[in-house]
Parts: sequence; C-alpha cells; structure tokens
Amino acid sequence: MLLYHKADIQNNAWFKDGSEQYQRQSGSYSMYALRNTRTVSVPWMRGTIPSWVTDGLTLSYSGSKLYYIDGQIGAPAQFPRSSSYVLGTVTDRFVPLVATTVYQDMITSQSSTTTVSGMAHIGGIFIPPETTGLGTGVFDQDPDTGLSCSITKNDYEGIVVTKTNGYDYTVEYGYNSFGKLVQFVTSVLTTTSSGFGSREQTTMTLV
Repeated sequence: MLLYHKADIQNNAWFKDGSEQYQRQSGSYSMYALRNTRTVSVPWMRGTIPSWVTDGLTLSYSGSKLYYIDGQIGAPAQFPRSSSYVLGTVTDRFVPLVATTVYQDMITSQSSTTTVSGMAHIGGIFIPPETTGLGTGVFDQDPDTGLSCSITKNDYEGIVVTKTNGYDYTVEYGYNSFGKLVQFVTSVLTTTSSGFGSREQTTMTLV
C-alpha cells in the first residue's frame, strides 16, 4: 500500500500560439500522504457493459470553460475545449482508453493520457443499463473530503450522476437512455481571504 508520494515535476511542454511554437518551462513540488482507506459501494457495479461499448470506438466532446469573477462587467471569459476518447479492447468489466484534450486558452495546448473506464466508475464514459431501476438519491458520502455522490435524475431521458462537496466543487455526469456519457459539467468556486470570489465552469457535450 502506498503510504505517501513525493513529486518534483518540471514541465518542458511545447505550446502553439498562432503560427509561433515555443517551449514553456514550469515546475512544481507536492507531497501526498495516505489519510484513510474505505470501500465505496457503487450501486451499479454488478451491471453489464452496454452493447455500444466496442473496440476502437471514438467518443468526441466539445465545449468550453467559462470564468465568472465577482463584480465583473460584461460577459465571462470563455475558452474552447475539445476532447476525444479512443477505446481499446473491451472486457466484461472495463475498457482501457486514450483520452486527449485540446485547451484553447490564452495559448493552445494539448494533453493525452491512458486511463480506464470501468463498471464501478463514478463519472465513466458509460453506465450500465441496470442503473435505470435504481431511482434517485445519495449512494456515497466521504467523511474526510465531504464529497457526496448521488443519482439526481433517473427517467426515460437518461441519468444524471452528481458528485459535490456542497460548497465549492460540483461535477454532473449526464447519460442518455443507452448509458452513454453525453455531457459533463464541472463547477469550481474560489474565494480569497478578502472575500473576493471567482467561479470556473467547464461544460463538455458529446458531438
């Protein structure tokens, strides 16, 4: 069991700004220590993978990140986002995938990572068809982080799974009637010691 993790990272990523390409260096140091362990009971974990989840399938999403600042005049700053998820070999419990996201902020950048979406995943690219019979309500609450997970909508149109700490972080995962992730919305609130606040909201929709 990993008890703590130290990381000293230097980023020499290449960025593109119009026709100009350049390398930006940055660094960070962090340490993570184990605080607690527990078993999360995901109510749909004994379901089945939807039939549309197939080897080599690509899911593409498009959206934007909006910045809302207290007292600002005019519309919030908006920066486009696009993501793609390329599925690997599907098993009866999970599917590996490569996730690539393009960020069009002040400069354009791209990141790519290999990950997995599984049957007991909260916020995965699919949700089992058996979830339609679960109704709504909270199914998990973490005593350390305060994050609660719940099914906030469950009808003929689809299912919405919400993860929130009830204060400054909320993410909603929306699935259609076939269990496919069609939209996810993340909201983060930041407040300084002087009371000045801002909110970031990222919305990504299946295209």
